[in-house]
Amino acid sequence: MNNTEMTEQEFYEWLGKRLRELREKAGLKQKDLAEKAGMASTFLSRVENTGKKISVYQLNRLLKSMGFAITDLTEDEDVKKTHSHSQWRQHRQAGQWRETEIPGTSPPLYQNSL
Repeated sequence: MNNTEMTEQEFYEWLGKRLRELREKAGLKQKDLAEKAGMASTFLSRVENTGKKISVYQLNRLLKSMGFAITDLTEDEDVKKTHSHSQWRQHRQAGQWRETEIPGTSPPLYQNSL
C-alpha cells in the first residue's frame, strides 16, 4: 500500500510505528522521550500504539528531542534502500547530511539532504 492509499487512521498508525522505530534507534524509553519533549508518557504511548492523532508541533518536539528532523520520518526508510544504516550514520556524523530550516514554518521544521 502506498501513502496515497492510506486512510487517515492508517496514516496515524504508520506514524506511531515510525516514531517508535526512531525512538528505539535513539535508545530512549517512552517515559524518557516524553519527559524530554515535555509531554505525558501516556500520550506518547497512545500515539505509538493506537495511532492517536498528533499535531505537527508535537511531532516536531518529539523528533527534535530524539535528534531527528521531520524529514527523517521518510528519508531514513529511503536511505536504507540504498545504504546500510551504518553508512547513513557515517554520512550524518561527517556532516554530509545538511539540516536546513524549511522557510515559513513555525515552529521551525527542518529537512536533511546529502
